[in-house]
Amino acid sequence: MKSTMHTHAPPDYVCPFCLLVAGVEDGRILSVQSDIVYQDEAVTAFIGTRQWHDNQGHVIVVPNQHFENIYDLPTDLAAPIQEAARSVALAMKAAYGCDGVSTRQHNEPSGNQDVWHYHLHVFPRYFGDRLHKGGGASHMEAEERAGYARRPREAMSQPPWDDASGSRPKLTRSWVSPAPSPQPTAGSHVPVSSRPGAAPARSACGRLPSPRRIHRRWSPRRRRNLFGC
Repeated sequence: MKSTMHTHAPPDYVCPFCLLVAGVEDGRILSVQSDIVYQDEAVTAFIGTRQWHDNQGHVIVVPNQHFENIYDLPTDLAAPIQEAARSVALAMKAAYGCDGVSTRQHNEPSGNQDVWHYHLHVFPRYFGDRLHKGGGASHMEAEERAGYARRPREAMSQPPWDDASGSRPKLTRSWVSPAPSPQPTAGSHVPVSSRPGAAPARSACGRLPSPRRIHRRWSPRRRRNLFGC
Protein backbone atom coordinates (compact mmCIF):
# COMPACT_ATOMS: atom_id res chain seq x y z
CA MET A 1 0.00 0.00 0.00
CA LYS A 2 1.35 3.41 -0.95
CA SER A 3 2.00 5.76 1.96
CA THR A 4 0.80 9.38 1.73
CA MET A 5 2.09 10.48 5.14
CA HIS A 6 5.75 10.49 4.08
CA THR A 7 5.46 11.98 0.59
CA HIS A 8 7.64 14.98 -0.22
CA ALA A 9 7.53 15.04 -4.03
CA PRO A 10 5.53 18.00 -5.39
CA PRO A 11 2.36 17.20 -7.39
CA ASP A 12 4.04 18.08 -10.70
CA TYR A 13 7.28 16.21 -9.92
CA VAL A 14 9.10 14.80 -12.95
CA CYS A 15 11.13 11.84 -11.72
CA PRO A 16 14.59 11.66 -13.34
CA PHE A 17 15.01 7.99 -12.47
CA CYS A 18 11.73 7.09 -14.16
CA LEU A 19 12.89 8.97 -17.25
CA LEU A 20 16.18 7.05 -17.28
CA VAL A 21 14.40 3.70 -16.93
CA ALA A 22 12.08 4.68 -19.80
CA GLY A 23 15.07 5.50 -22.04
CA VAL A 24 14.48 9.27 -22.12
CA GLU A 25 17.40 11.63 -22.69
CA ASP A 26 16.55 15.34 -22.60
CA GLY A 27 17.04 18.51 -20.57
CA ARG A 28 14.99 17.20 -17.66
CA ILE A 29 17.56 14.55 -16.72
CA LEU A 30 21.34 14.50 -16.28
CA SER A 31 21.70 10.73 -16.60
CA VAL A 32 22.03 9.06 -20.00
CA GLN A 33 21.60 5.51 -21.23
CA SER A 34 25.37 4.89 -21.31
CA ASP A 35 25.35 5.24 -17.49
CA ILE A 36 23.42 1.97 -17.11
CA VAL A 37 25.44 -0.90 -15.67
CA TYR A 38 22.63 -3.44 -15.27
CA GLN A 39 18.93 -3.57 -16.07
CA ASP A 40 16.20 -6.20 -15.93
CA GLU A 41 12.40 -6.20 -15.65
CA ALA A 42 12.51 -5.14 -11.98
CA VAL A 43 15.55 -2.94 -11.36
CA THR A 44 18.08 -0.65 -13.04
CA ALA A 45 21.61 0.07 -11.83
CA PHE A 46 23.57 3.03 -13.20
CA ILE A 47 26.55 5.27 -12.54
CA GLY A 48 25.50 8.34 -10.55
CA THR A 49 26.05 11.78 -12.03
CA ARG A 50 27.47 12.97 -8.70
CA GLN A 51 30.68 11.24 -7.71
CA TRP A 52 32.98 11.32 -4.67
CA HIS A 53 36.67 11.92 -5.36
CA ASP A 54 37.98 8.83 -3.54
CA ASN A 55 35.06 6.59 -4.53
CA GLN A 56 34.47 7.27 -8.21
CA GLY A 57 32.29 4.87 -10.14
CA HIS A 58 29.63 4.58 -7.44
CA VAL A 59 26.37 3.02 -8.64
CA ILE A 60 22.71 3.74 -7.87
CA VAL A 61 20.19 0.88 -7.88
CA VAL A 62 16.50 1.74 -8.35
CA PRO A 63 13.27 -0.20 -8.85
CA ASN A 64 11.92 0.38 -12.35
CA GLN A 65 8.50 1.15 -10.94
CA HIS A 66 8.15 4.46 -9.09
CA PHE A 67 8.11 4.29 -5.28
CA GLU A 68 9.17 7.35 -3.35
CA ASN A 69 10.91 5.79 -0.37
CA ILE A 70 11.36 2.69 1.77
CA TYR A 71 7.91 3.15 3.33
CA ASP A 72 6.26 2.65 -0.08
CA LEU A 73 8.57 -0.06 -1.42
CA PRO A 74 6.81 -3.45 -1.76
CA THR A 75 8.59 -6.25 0.02
CA ASP A 76 8.70 -8.35 -3.15
CA LEU A 77 11.02 -5.74 -4.72
CA ALA A 78 13.48 -5.76 -1.83
CA ALA A 79 15.09 -9.01 -2.95
CA PRO A 80 15.68 -7.98 -6.60
CA ILE A 81 17.20 -4.68 -5.43
CA GLN A 82 19.59 -6.46 -3.05
CA GLU A 83 20.45 -9.07 -5.67
CA ALA A 84 21.35 -6.30 -8.11
CA ALA A 85 23.39 -4.52 -5.43
CA ARG A 86 25.28 -7.74 -4.72
CA SER A 87 26.02 -8.25 -8.42
CA VAL A 88 27.23 -4.67 -8.70
CA ALA A 89 29.42 -5.08 -5.60
CA LEU A 90 31.08 -8.19 -7.03
CA ALA A 91 31.56 -6.44 -10.37
CA MET A 92 33.16 -3.46 -8.58
CA LYS A 93 35.60 -5.78 -6.83
CA ALA A 94 36.58 -7.24 -10.19
CA ALA A 95 36.56 -4.05 -12.26
CA TYR A 96 37.85 -1.42 -9.81
CA GLY A 97 39.95 -3.58 -7.50
CA CYS A 98 38.38 -1.82 -4.51
CA ASP A 99 39.19 -2.89 -0.96
CA GLY A 100 35.53 -3.05 0.07
CA VAL A 101 32.00 -1.93 -0.77
CA SER A 102 29.48 0.19 1.16
CA THR A 103 25.76 0.72 0.57
CA ARG A 104 23.64 3.69 1.65
CA GLN A 105 19.93 4.43 1.35
CA HIS A 106 18.19 7.70 2.29
CA ASN A 107 14.55 8.54 3.07
CA GLU A 108 12.91 11.96 3.44
CA PRO A 109 14.74 15.32 3.61
CA SER A 110 15.96 14.69 7.17
CA GLY A 111 17.37 11.40 5.93
CA ASN A 112 19.28 13.20 3.12
CA GLN A 113 17.01 12.00 0.32
CA ASP A 114 17.11 14.41 -2.63
CA VAL A 115 15.46 12.39 -5.44
CA TRP A 116 11.89 11.26 -4.72
CA HIS A 117 12.34 7.73 -6.06
CA TYR A 118 13.65 4.95 -3.83
CA HIS A 119 17.33 4.32 -4.58
CA LEU A 120 20.25 2.42 -3.06
CA HIS A 121 23.82 3.72 -3.38
CA VAL A 122 26.66 1.21 -3.87
CA PHE A 123 30.12 2.69 -3.24
CA PRO A 124 33.54 1.19 -4.00
CA ARG A 125 35.65 1.64 -0.86
CA TYR A 126 39.40 1.98 -0.42
CA PHE A 127 41.60 1.91 2.65
CA GLY A 128 41.87 5.45 4.01
CA ASP A 129 39.18 7.01 1.79
CA ARG A 130 37.07 9.90 3.06
CA LEU A 131 33.57 8.86 2.03
CA HIS A 132 31.95 9.31 5.46
CA LYS A 133 33.88 12.47 6.35
CA GLY A 134 31.75 14.66 4.04
CA GLY A 135 32.60 16.78 1.01
CA GLY A 136 34.52 15.79 -2.09
CA ALA A 137 31.49 15.16 -4.33
CA SER A 138 31.12 16.79 -7.74
CA HIS A 139 29.40 16.32 -11.08
CA MET A 140 30.99 13.84 -13.49
CA GLU A 141 30.56 14.32 -17.23
CA ALA A 142 28.74 11.67 -19.28
CA GLU A 143 31.86 10.62 -21.21
CA GLU A 144 33.74 9.79 -18.02
CA ARG A 145 30.71 8.07 -16.50
CA ALA A 146 30.46 5.85 -19.57
CA GLY A 147 33.96 4.56 -18.90
CA TYR A 148 33.12 3.71 -15.31
CA ALA A 149 29.88 2.01 -16.39
CA ARG A 150 31.62 -0.11 -18.99
CA ARG A 151 34.07 -1.69 -16.54
CA PRO A 152 31.60 -3.34 -14.11
CA ARG A 153 29.29 -4.14 -17.03
CA GLU A 154 32.10 -6.07 -18.69
CA ALA A 155 32.97 -7.74 -15.37
CA MET A 156 29.38 -8.96 -15.10
CA SER A 157 29.71 -10.61 -18.49
CA GLN A 158 32.77 -12.56 -17.32
CA PRO A 159 32.80 -15.65 -15.07
CA PRO A 160 32.23 -14.65 -11.43
CA TRP A 161 35.36 -13.27 -9.77
CA ASP A 162 34.96 -15.80 -6.96
CA ASP A 163 34.11 -18.68 -9.29
CA ALA A 164 35.32 -22.09 -8.15
CA SER A 165 37.12 -22.58 -11.47
CA GLY A 166 39.53 -19.81 -10.50
CA SER A 167 38.69 -17.64 -13.48
CA ARG A 168 38.98 -14.00 -12.49
CA PRO A 169 38.88 -10.77 -14.54
CA LYS A 170 41.96 -8.56 -14.42
CA LEU A 171 41.80 -6.03 -11.57
CA THR A 172 42.34 -2.37 -12.35
CA ARG A 173 42.28 0.24 -9.60
CA SER A 174 40.52 3.57 -10.14
CA TRP A 175 42.08 4.97 -6.95
CA VAL A 176 45.28 3.65 -5.45
CA SER A 177 45.01 2.79 -1.79
CA PRO A 178 48.04 2.92 0.51
CA ALA A 179 50.43 0.03 0.02
CA PRO A 180 50.32 -2.74 2.62
CA SER A 181 53.00 -2.88 5.28
CA PRO A 182 56.20 -4.61 4.02
CA GLN A 183 56.70 -8.20 5.08
CA PRO A 184 59.61 -8.85 7.47
CA THR A 185 62.78 -10.12 5.84
CA ALA A 186 65.23 -12.69 7.10
CA GLY A 187 67.03 -11.47 10.18
CA SER A 188 64.53 -8.69 10.94
CA HIS A 189 62.76 -8.50 14.28
CA VAL A 190 59.38 -10.21 14.34
CA PRO A 191 57.19 -9.66 17.43
CA VAL A 192 56.45 -12.84 19.33
CA SER A 193 52.71 -12.40 18.75
CA SER A 194 53.30 -12.38 14.96
CA ARG A 195 55.28 -15.60 14.81
CA PRO A 196 53.51 -18.73 13.51
CA GLY A 197 51.91 -20.70 16.31
CA ALA A 198 52.33 -17.97 18.90
CA ALA A 199 49.46 -16.93 21.12
CA PRO A 200 47.92 -13.59 20.10
CA ALA A 201 48.91 -10.53 22.10
CA ARG A 202 46.42 -9.42 24.73
CA SER A 203 46.76 -5.73 23.89
CA ALA A 204 48.12 -3.43 21.20
CA CYS A 205 51.01 -2.38 23.44
CA GLY A 206 52.25 -5.94 23.97
CA ARG A 207 53.21 -6.96 27.48
CA LEU A 208 50.75 -6.09 30.24
CA PRO A 209 51.62 -4.90 33.74
CA SER A 210 50.90 -7.37 36.51
CA PRO A 211 47.18 -7.96 37.21
CA ARG A 212 47.72 -6.96 40.85
CA ARG A 213 49.12 -3.56 39.85
CA ILE A 214 46.31 -2.96 37.40
CA HIS A 215 43.74 -3.89 40.04
CA ARG A 216 45.17 -1.64 42.75
CA ARG A 217 46.23 1.45 40.82
CA TRP A 218 44.15 1.68 37.62
CA SER A 219 40.46 2.58 37.46
CA PRO A 220 38.04 0.33 35.51
CA ARG A 221 37.61 3.10 32.91
CA ARG A 222 41.36 3.34 32.34
CA ARG A 223 41.65 -0.42 31.96
CA ARG A 224 38.80 -0.43 29.39
CA ASN A 225 40.31 2.47 27.42
CA LEU A 226 43.75 0.87 27.22
CA PHE A 227 42.94 -2.80 26.84
CA GLY A 228 39.29 -2.98 25.79
CA CYS A 229 38.33 -4.99 28.87
